[in-house]
Amino acid sequence: MGYYIRVLSPMESAPTLREICDCLSNNKLKFSINYSNNSKELNNKKWKQILFQYDPKNIPIILDRDVISESKNIVTDEINEFLDKINELGFSLNKGKIKKMLQVTKQIFALQIPTTDITGNNWEGWKLTDAIVKYLVENTNGFVQADGEGFYIGKKLVLKLE
Repeated sequence: MGYYIRVLSPMESAPTLREICDCLSNNKLKFSINYSNNSKELNNKKWKQILFQYDPKNIPIILDRDVISESKNIVTDEINEFLDKINELGFSLNKGKIKKMLQVTKQIFALQIPTTDITGNNWEGWKLTDAIVKYLVENTNGFVQADGEGFYIGKKLVLKLE
């Protein structure tokens, strides 16, 4: 079973896969992907998925991208699930803020992290995941939702869901 970290963004545009990979490489992270270096998919602005292999012995990290204009049901269903969970929470100063941010979300980047392979001491997998999340947040004006945790703005947990 996977653990998900999502970047929710109010923008419909996204960095290309090449831009994401260049950032990771510039940060000296070691990984391979499921595309060749000259693949046209790396420059596609409407990409849907990429697999990041950080260790050949481990299951890759999967990054999926869903945009409301192309995958309306997927994005709106996920947003509605979050809104339902938020509505069940008790009083919180950040409830309204997160609800507003969800209501203007146009796309979701979902990182599926293999919990069987990325454990607490598998730093390479976590470093790669953190770098991907940070890049997407910074380049899409996004915020983060982590399974079993809640919503983050920057590195700060602002609304706990579980």
